[in-house]
Amino acid sequence: PVLISVGVIAVAASAYFIVTSLTQAVFPPKYSLLVLPAISTSGDSAAQFLSEAVTEDLINTVSAVGDLRVVAPTTSLSLRTYAGDFSQVARNLGASYYLQWTVTRTEDRFTYQITLFDTMSRNPVWSKQLQNSIRELQSVTREVGRAIIREMNVNITPQEEEAFTRISNTSSEAYDAYARGRWYLRQNDLVSIGSAISSFGTALAHDSLFGEAHVALAWAHL
Repeated sequence: PVLISVGVIAVAASAYFIVTSLTQAVFPPKYSLLVLPAISTSGDSAAQFLSEAVTEDLINTVSAVGDLRVVAPTTSLSLRTYAGDFSQVARNLGASYYLQWTVTRTEDRFTYQITLFDTMSRNPVWSKQLQNSIRELQSVTREVGRAIIREMNVNITPQEEEAFTRISNTSSEAYDAYARGRWYLRQNDLVSIGSAISSFGTALAHDSLFGEAHVALAWAHL
């Protein structure tokens, strides 16, 4: 009887584990997000460098919220040339919401068209157009991040809220070089890493107190 009881308990435990695992796989967390790459409509490489840097910055910002699961930047940026059904991609990645945005650059001014979608219904739940200068790029990611948290009804602590208030006041030249360096670093080959190091050096030459550039340069040397 004892052996039978142990066997029943073991089977029940295994069944619970399987059902729980399948439930987690089929039903994504309530607070899960895919940030698609910001697509440049300007047609120049410099704008694309900045678009990808802003995308990564937004992902890193909202990832600071413990109740929100965010698809990793490497996965998100790999979708930059994808032209299929984004709602299906979001479902496959377990994201309950996904964000699409385009950016148009005119000299040092940027115009963003941003839309947050509910994955299951495919309906937009929030949309906005923003305009700013290259010096204010990080303010865009903070504003969009706050909107995402609000529209998804994600709980956020005061400590997590601080991630939405930290903005670098670096120059446009420094951020431009920094964005270019991050793009090179993602290519992950020796030639590109050398170009990344050079770009981060240029950024620091424009602003020696640019903290993100110091961190990125140290990472490139690893």
